Amino acid sequence: MPGGALRRGSPYARDWEGPERTPGYKDLPGCAGVGHTAPAYSYSRSEGVSVTGGVFYDGDLWPERYRGAYLFGDYGSERLWTAQIDTDGRIASAPIPFGSGIGGPVHFRTAPNGDVMYADIYSGNVVRLSYAPGNRRPTPLVTTRTDPATRTVEFDASASSDLDGDARGWSWDFGDPGSTTNTATGAVVSHTYSPGETFTARLTLTDGIGEPVVHDVVVWPGNHEPVLSVVEGTGTGPDGTFTVGDPVQLSATATDAEDGALEVTWTSALVHCRGTSCHDHEPMTMAGPSFSTVFDDHGGDTRLVVRATATDSTGTTTTHQFAARPSLRRLSVQTNTPVLVTINGVDGLDAIVTEGSTNSVTLPPNATDGVASFSAWGDGVTGRSRQVVVGAGDVSLSAPYATPIERRYADEPALRRMIGAPLGPEQGSADLRWRDYDRGRIYWTPTTGAHVLIGAIRATFLRLGGHVTQGVPLNDERTTPDGIGRYVHFSTGVSIYWTPQTGAHAVGGAIRQRWQALGWERGPMGYPTTDELPTPDGIVRFNHFSKGSSIYWTPWTGAHGVWGAIRQRWGGSAMGARPDGLPREQ
Repeated sequence: MPGGALRRGSPYARDWEGPERTPGYKDLPGCAGVGHTAPAYSYSRSEGVSVTGGVFYDGDLWPERYRGAYLFGDYGSERLWTAQIDTDGRIASAPIPFGSGIGGPVHFRTAPNGDVMYADIYSGNVVRLSYAPGNRRPTPLVTTRTDPATRTVEFDASASSDLDGDARGWSWDFGDPGSTTNTATGAVVSHTYSPGETFTARLTLTDGIGEPVVHDVVVWPGNHEPVLSVVEGTGTGPDGTFTVGDPVQLSATATDAEDGALEVTWTSALVHCRGTSCHDHEPMTMAGPSFSTVFDDHGGDTRLVVRATATDSTGTTTTHQFAARPSLRRLSVQTNTPVLVTINGVDGLDAIVTEGSTNSVTLPPNATDGVASFSAWGDGVTGRSRQVVVGAGDVSLSAPYATPIERRYADEPALRRMIGAPLGPEQGSADLRWRDYDRGRIYWTPTTGAHVLIGAIRATFLRLGGHVTQGVPLNDERTTPDGIGRYVHFSTGVSIYWTPQTGAHAVGGAIRQRWQALGWERGPMGYPTTDELPTPDGIVRFNHFSKGSSIYWTPWTGAHGVWGAIRQRWGGSAMGARPDGLPREQ
């Protein structure tokens, strides 16, 4: 029995489960002869019981094999898979397991930088899948210095690197069987060799995590090593650092006591760091007395490592390494509420970048609270994505987000004058928010928008329980058609009306509906003079109105109005306490 299926679309999911008819349904008359579109892929219940359709990975931070892959899951078995989809929408090859024990994925989305996110039904958390490179092995680099007179060779491996920034460990075997001290540890060591022409020393370089790297160095203790003289260029940044566009120029000469003048070869590699991850680019090589290139814009913290090497006839080399280091600046984004900012493809509010570099900065349309939204950067740029060139100083961008309440308050000077300054922070959730001011309160929901309450209507609203019992306002305070009163309608079907003579009172439910049917305040009832009240027996509910009238309601009779002499006669009789004595006609 299939446990899940990726469907291209079928309206008959009840009658089919994957490529098979569903037990318990297939024999029902309504399922007879019902066809379906075959799933693109199905799997057995041993792998899962509830497939959840996912998303395509469209970022560039994950390894190449995941570019364009479709990720889907099964919350019953807590698994994820990836699948390659061809241009016709078919599964190009069998899906590959991507993870297990990952919680219960029930809803997939993609982050601004392409990372895959899903809601975990078991924990209630949102899980984000980001790529962190595995451990990379360190790269050894050894230079030697030989004193032929004493047959002493100095080994220097301090320039060995680790792109992950792990601590390095150096262990040496000098390859000298005639010596009693044939081993040593440390980045820089020396050894005096016994008689012999050539020896092979071995460096074992470790990072404390992965497999060690072994590097052999052939030495000629009686041979003079090449002498390399290098003139290094400087950049235009502080302390000779480089900015984007600066020329990187070096020159060198090499001589050898035995061989005379030697050719110099050059190798350069761009090392780029983004976030906490660094990687190097394909190195360039050339030969000659000079090296020249331009310090390139690679969108962030980038250094250019240049090595000059001279090799004599014995294979002995001398290497000089120069790092053209960038002039670094900080690019940051200041927000007034938590926001997921992406700088050069990495999520974060700031980044260290190279002076002169062009950087991409992207903001989401909404803040993480789901309410505040973006309209423009602090400098007036309206697009959420922008390119920022960082010059000779740090750059701080302002990205103010505003809630609908804040926008309305900021956009309406008359409103600000009317309700005064805010008394505290905005409160509530993504479904209902409010804020108090000196002389008013503003409410907002996604469906009603932002509306203000002031004066006696606001006081009555709060006295009756506020939004907990009355709901949220559907309008600002308005003038009634007769020009005398003021009113606000609320989402629970309650209205609060005010006049100078009656004060502010609430009317709702069936009583309000009957009052509306009778013409609101311009009808025979006038304005409410009480809130909705119960009779002493708790059975009847009523509002009195300004024209000597009342509307009474019970579950049996509904709501009916009574006024004038009839109301006076009825209100003074014993019928007032009995629900079957309520008026049924106007």
